[in-house]
Amino acid sequence: MSEENLDSQTPPASEFDCDCDTVTQNMREIMNGEMNLLTAQHFHEHLRHCPNCHEESLRVERYITLLRQSCRCEAPIELRERIMIEIRKIG
Repeated sequence: MSEENLDSQTPPASEFDCDCDTVTQNMREIMNGEMNLLTAQHFHEHLRHCPNCHEESLRVERYITLLRQSCRCEAPIELRERIMIEIRKIG
């Protein structure tokens, strides 16, 4: 997408409300990349200029990283075998 197209699609500031409450309420969507590109750009712009929201985004990012790392453990072989037996019974 060219910069001209991006600029022509960016709503005027008055049409986009990106305050601290909005950013905080949508932090998960921001971090997970669940927002459309234009909305995400407004949120990231807000994060660049707001120290409080930026700090909150770093805190949430650390939390998500810790959560993902804690989910990397592997189930014991006995449990995996029992689960596979049960799956075969159903299927």
